[in-house]
Amino acid sequence: MKHINMKKCLNFLMFPGAMVDQRLKISFALGLLCILPLSSAQAVSESDFKKNFQKHVLPHYQLGQRGNFKAQDGIKISYRTFEIEDEEGALVILPGCGIPILGYAELIYDLRELGLSVYVLDHRGQGDSDKVAVDPQVTHVGDFDHYVTDVAQFMDTVVNKKPHVRKFLLGESMGCAIGTQYLLKNPDAFSAVILSTPMFGLNTGYMPQYLTHCVAQAGCMLGLGEYYAPRTERYRRRSFDENTVTQSQARFELAQDILEKHTQFQLGGVTYQWVSTSLSTIVQIQTNQIVFNLPLMVFKAGKDQIIRNDAIGQFCKIQENCKLVEFTDSCHGLLMEADTFRDQAVAEIKAFIHEHKELPAPDSA
Repeated sequence: MKHINMKKCLNFLMFPGAMVDQRLKISFALGLLCILPLSSAQAVSESDFKKNFQKHVLPHYQLGQRGNFKAQDGIKISYRTFEIEDEEGALVILPGCGIPILGYAELIYDLRELGLSVYVLDHRGQGDSDKVAVDPQVTHVGDFDHYVTDVAQFMDTVVNKKPHVRKFLLGESMGCAIGTQYLLKNPDAFSAVILSTPMFGLNTGYMPQYLTHCVAQAGCMLGLGEYYAPRTERYRRRSFDENTVTQSQARFELAQDILEKHTQFQLGGVTYQWVSTSLSTIVQIQTNQIVFNLPLMVFKAGKDQIIRNDAIGQFCKIQENCKLVEFTDSCHGLLMEADTFRDQAVAEIKAFIHEHKELPAPDSA
């Protein structure tokens, strides 16, 4: 369906009465109310979630156009685009570790009224992109920079294939680390950036991060690079009580159903090499203390057991324009959390994008 440009509609309604018949204005306004979607931003509540996901969210997701490209090393990278006419900009979503594009269907639906074309890719090794290890169920990457060069190619050949007056980046967890590494080389690529529970530090449990890094590097030197790292395992369907990512049983169970239906999405634990190269990137983020000259909004989840929240605080502290939003009782997977937290997060995303759509766009391709 063609995107409705609300700014043009409002300008029409506010035009001086001498030039436009008032009866025409009233008829136009009533018609607009009939065709606009409800302004409640969220897709569906947790109540009867699965049924409404199938009825509302999935049909919208299926309107997206699938595509793929060959990365520099020949790996197939899959993506999906949701382009609209008369767009007011573009939104690029960088998924978290192991989450396929389909895992963002509800978020894409939530943001459908923003007037943005949306672009999402499957990182190498996950979703519909090619696997990069002998065991197709391990979460593996040869070098973290491969993720970054894939994003650069995605931007050059897909996102920037058409001009956008402004572009926004939304990353989740690992996608945030990838996005910030891309920004280091392309500082003017986006007008503003949203980082949800960014992977700027890993919760390595009883073993300090530096020692975990040493163990991972040693494992790689011993030829264990593609083997599961300690305390990780092959894919299996997990129960809600086992999970530490979300407090929404409805969203958790649907995510598990999707994995059972789309077996290519099934991923187990991370490898020694993934831990080694990911921690190398995290160390760079923590020690280089790069300041980004653009508006940032960062989400921090108080009950996050996956990443280190102190690293998020340190990152925001040195930024010139960083809005830190804390969700005290949320788990790591804020974008698939219970309505109490998720609705607030989506509202924050919408308000942030609306605010920065009005600012001048940076000079970029």
